[in-house]
Amino acid sequence: MQFRNAPHVLLCSFVVAGLAVAATAEAQNGPYQMADDHFTCYKAKINKNLPKFPKGTQAVLADGWENSTQDVKKRGHLCLPVDVDQAGIADPLTPLGGLKIKTAKGEAKHTRRTNVRVFTAFADLSLDTKKEAVLLTPGANGNTAPVFADHGVDNLKCYKAKISKGTTKFPKGVQVTLDDAFENLRTFDLKGPKLVCLAADRDGDAVKNADGNLLCLKAKVAKGEAKHTRRTMENLADAYGFTRMDTKKEDLLCVPALVDPPAAFCGDGVVNQASEECDVSGAECMGGAGVCGGDCLCTACGNGVIDAGEVCDSSVGCDAATETCNACQACDAIAPLGQRTMSLSNNSGFFTSFIPGSPVGQPTGTLTLEGGITNPATGETDVSLAAGGFQYVRVNIPLGGTTVCYRFESCTGTLYCNGGTGVDVLIEQDSLAAGACLQDGTGPYVGNECTAAAGNVCCSNACEGVGVGSGNAAVTTVGGGTGGEGALLLSCSVRTQDAALGSDCLAVDYSGTSVAVNLLTTGTTTRILNHCPGSSSPPDVVPEFAKTGENFSCLQWSAEDGPGSLTLGIPTEEPSSLITGDGSQAMVLTD
Repeated sequence: MQFRNAPHVLLCSFVVAGLAVAATAEAQNGPYQMADDHFTCYKAKINKNLPKFPKGTQAVLADGWENSTQDVKKRGHLCLPVDVDQAGIADPLTPLGGLKIKTAKGEAKHTRRTNVRVFTAFADLSLDTKKEAVLLTPGANGNTAPVFADHGVDNLKCYKAKISKGTTKFPKGVQVTLDDAFENLRTFDLKGPKLVCLAADRDGDAVKNADGNLLCLKAKVAKGEAKHTRRTMENLADAYGFTRMDTKKEDLLCVPALVDPPAAFCGDGVVNQASEECDVSGAECMGGAGVCGGDCLCTACGNGVIDAGEVCDSSVGCDAATETCNACQACDAIAPLGQRTMSLSNNSGFFTSFIPGSPVGQPTGTLTLEGGITNPATGETDVSLAAGGFQYVRVNIPLGGTTVCYRFESCTGTLYCNGGTGVDVLIEQDSLAAGACLQDGTGPYVGNECTAAAGNVCCSNACEGVGVGSGNAAVTTVGGGTGGEGALLLSCSVRTQDAALGSDCLAVDYSGTSVAVNLLTTGTTTRILNHCPGSSSPPDVVPEFAKTGENFSCLQWSAEDGPGSLTLGIPTEEPSSLITGDGSQAMVLTD
């Protein structure tokens, strides 16, 4: 998967990625600085238990067409930055809140426009506008609105639009794969335009990029794909305050667009200006030996050779593990993924094979992980526990009247952004104590007893008694399964201490505990061999208990509540006086 971490100058989506705009020999139309990101817009409303959107709210909106006061009526959409066909996301932390608007009384209504040219990566269309409909305003998924100057996203005023009569229709059969903070890698059918959105000054927040417009296309999940899982109480903070939204379904894909570009411009895919040597196609340059630059001039940049005037070229001249070559002029450092704060939610749980189904305990606390630089060749990223002291997870287990405290002292591991590496963990513990009996693997339960010898006792399992155990160490096998994109495996040094129910784990005394290595992964299986059946497990069934986590999204690594959860497996021999028999337990950590 490619990562796009900086604003880009696009000749729509057809430009060779990574080439910068250079000075041109002659004046020409374009290239243009289009919007950085696409957005999936979900139909959404304020949660019914929260205050409604305040009446009488107004906004003064000025775009390239009009300047007028608008009544802001209510919230109707929640729009998330989305990775389209694995092209990346520039700013995963700045969603858009969608609010319905209407021209205020006494203000001039929208002057309808006809045959407006709107150019996108998917189609070059002529549209007619009808009226203003939606204000898209930048927000955050926390409880504080972002500072407008701290990001590159504009306010946008959206007009209802349709294809002009007698002009080219939106092409049939267009499909895209979308990956955002709510849903991962689903295919959508694009049906045609619904809104054209212009970058707008909102109440004095000046326009940052006049070419940063969007065309919102009707999007429908493709046949056979999972439908949207409705979300409740999703945080949204923007210029109109903090609220929590409930989503209904995906509605629109808003894509970067040029509105009213000239008939010919650098980036339209055709060599149609006197100043252009090429337009997108490298075959137009030096018989294919050169590259079409962002200014529609041919360059040797990209041929893999450091020519005169170049600092680097492609992967040559830079540290392949830590740098990328920027327009053959500089080796830019690859930005690290940064921190992922997992504030454990109610979706976390402590589970046991003795009581299948709902969790018997609720983990709380915070784990903050630090993601390093992603190796471009392998897609692997080093992940560690963020510096700054110990981190704690508390598990309250009301059934046993106990709180189990986990003190994480360090963690190291690997995030596999390209997949291909199995990270499942099999933890096996043999419950048969040495010398307790002779075991042949079948046992009397199936009518095939072992041959008795002097001093031997035949058996197929061992129940040494509560608190005794076999004394055998757990054997861990790592690397099973397929892993998949975003799989994560961490090896953590942890101290564990039982305490009174509800105890503060920061105040617990860990001096009598030893450091154990715990493996946290996106998939864990634990099991007991030669188990003590007790009252919970049939004698001929090996207790096997699996809880699977969720792979992380490398593009949305630092997003709060983004994809990703971890599991920890724990084999258990006769754990308490309440339950006899061996089993397995697992803890799931989800933010």
